[in-house]
This record gives sequence, C-alpha cells and structure tokens, in this order.
Amino acid sequence: MDSEIYCSILENELKKSADRLFQRKKWILIEDNDPKHTSRASKAKREELNIERLDDWPASSPDLNPVENIWNWLKHQVEKERVTTKEQLVESIQNNWNLIDIDFISPFIQSFPNRLQMVINNQGLTINY
Repeated sequence: MDSEIYCSILENELKKSADRLFQRKKWILIEDNDPKHTSRASKAKREELNIERLDDWPASSPDLNPVENIWNWLKHQVEKERVTTKEQLVESIQNNWNLIDIDFISPFIQSFPNRLQMVINNQGLTINY
C-alpha cells in the first residue's frame, strides 16, 4: 500500500466508518510512523477531512493502537468463511466490518490506560495484550 491508496482509505472508508461508529463525536486517529501515514499527501488529506491525529507516537513503540484488536477479530471472522476469491474476500471484509459497532469497540478503547500502564511497568517493552 502506498500513500495514494492510504489517502483513498482515509477519505472513502475511515472517515465514514468513524462518523458512523462515533456518531460524529470527537475522535482521534492513532497511527504508527509508517511512511504512508507521515507523507505530505496523507497529512494534507487528514487536514482536508478534519481528522485529528495523535502525533506523539514513538517510532519503536509497542503496538497499543486499539484498532489492532479489531483487525485481529476481522481477520478471524474472514478466515472462518474460507473465502477463495478476491471478490469473496472483499465482500467478507466489508460485511464483517459493517457488523462492528461502538459497543464492540468500547472495551478496547477503555482498556487503553491499563495497557499504557502495563507498558510503563514493562519499561517500554511490548506487552502481551
């Protein structure tokens, strides 16, 4: 994936999904420092879409982004369906993504302070979460 595709995802998927899930309440995007996330084009697209980003994310940080838990769930849901074509894969991802609601996401978000404390206790090393 490159910056151009990422910008398309920001505009056509992320913004709409976040607005649906959070019902237009304020939310902040957490990204790692992958070049496609930090490119000029991505920064401009976030500004255009009024997407606030958490900028103080260390380059070698443990992966604490709550979306990683959601990606993991999505991956397992798709694997259960045993898709065999690209079209089935896209349909499965979209269908399962649309099943996600704020009640599913909230525990991951609410656990963030606890996970941060676990990293502090582990002297900045990764945690098993």
